[in-house]
Amino acid sequence: MTKRLRVVGTGLVLVAIVAVGPAVISPAGPSFTGPARIIDGDTLVVRGLSVRLYGIDAPESMQHCLMGSLTWPCGRAAVQVLSRRIGSREVSCEERDQGRYGRVVAVCRVGGEDVNVWMVAEGWAFAYSKYSKDYVSHETAARAAKRGIWRGEVIAPWEWRKGKRFADTKSK
Repeated sequence: MTKRLRVVGTGLVLVAIVAVGPAVISPAGPSFTGPARIIDGDTLVVRGLSVRLYGIDAPESMQHCLMGSLTWPCGRAAVQVLSRRIGSREVSCEERDQGRYGRVVAVCRVGGEDVNVWMVAEGWAFAYSKYSKDYVSHETAARAAKRGIWRGEVIAPWEWRKGKRFADTKSK
């Protein structure tokens, strides 16, 4: 290959990098923005990508929590509050990892606000400390203030997925 062809080839690669921009080449991973469809309290679909919110674990959609002797659908409540928080606004996500089910694992923002932090701080998700310690202090504060799922008893979603349930309770 001649020197001229190498220079032209290198130039084309640089032009391609500039044209694609930081959405693909980012130290934290690709970024993407778009309207979101809420799947559950910690999963969205943005631009056709299934996105798992990084470092948090919300109750499963069919999961119930306990207040006194009554159960309430805390998993559905987590979906509803996330849906209301995002509404029809665009979500900006920054990929942190690829999940084992092919989902993108990301930190997402709405209007500059970190949705992952908000879900944990408002008491609608656990800090998933198995994967990240980023949200532990937010969970501690939400528990102390008895916000969201912390106003009663809740089974950690990872335990609920293994089959753990409350015994002898009535539905609210």
